[in-house]
Amino acid sequence: IRTQITLNRNKLAIVVQREEMVRGLLAKLEIDKSRYPMREIELNRIDETLDELLKAYDKIAEQQIEAKIGRASNPEWTVTILNPASAAYRKKTRDYVRMALGPAFSLIIALGLAFFIDNLDHSIKNINEAEENLGLSVLASFPETNRK
Repeated sequence: IRTQITLNRNKLAIVVQREEMVRGLLAKLEIDKSRYPMREIELNRIDETLDELLKAYDKIAEQQIEAKIGRASNPEWTVTILNPASAAYRKKTRDYVRMALGPAFSLIIALGLAFFIDNLDHSIKNINEAEENLGLSVLASFPETNRK
């Protein structure tokens, strides 16, 4: 009987320990359960605030685009007139001198440009230049033909 009693006491101790462990887990779960609604409420509040902020951002971005378009279409210029316009009068100019000198200066510039471009051409143009530049005699050449 004594062994049976000790055996039952040991089983009872094990069951009591398990019960304490289960009660501890149950208490933790009850605490977590009580926190869940608060977390959900907080998450809902954060989601609503985020939605409001996104709407405000979209509205501000749209207003900025409208402001840029408005500023581009209606520039704000400030014009200050320093001196009022005077009465119109005819100037005495000698346009015939400019008209006579314009073609003369154009001809001089054209001739200078032609000589400059001609001096840029360093090709050999006849047999004498070939013999001078190369130091050799020319054995044969193509006859010049006039094309009409």
